[in-house]
Amino acid sequence: MPRIPLYYQDDEFFEEFGTSCYINHEKMVDVFPLYRHDFMEISLIVEGSGTELCNGRTYPVQEGCVSVSTPWHFHTLNTRSDQPVTRFICEFSLQDYLHYASV
Repeated sequence: MPRIPLYYQDDEFFEEFGTSCYINHEKMVDVFPLYRHDFMEISLIVEGSGTELCNGRTYPVQEGCVSVSTPWHFHTLNTRSDQPVTRFICEFSLQDYLHYASV
């Protein structure tokens, strides 16, 4: 049984995909468990609405909203069944970000 909150480490997460950057287009129709990670995550809501819980605070999300989760933020996205959220999500290594930010 997984521990809540879930915790993803970049070496475990990105190893599964064979890269240090992950981009996905996904439709969410339920509540994802509370989780955190040690990589960067940028999410763009392209359709639907719901709420994002980040570090104990709730924020409404809808089409056009962008959220950035830095490492170690506890967060999750809750959707309503009548308005599922479709989003683009990009997750990438903090080390890569710091490397390119210095260039």
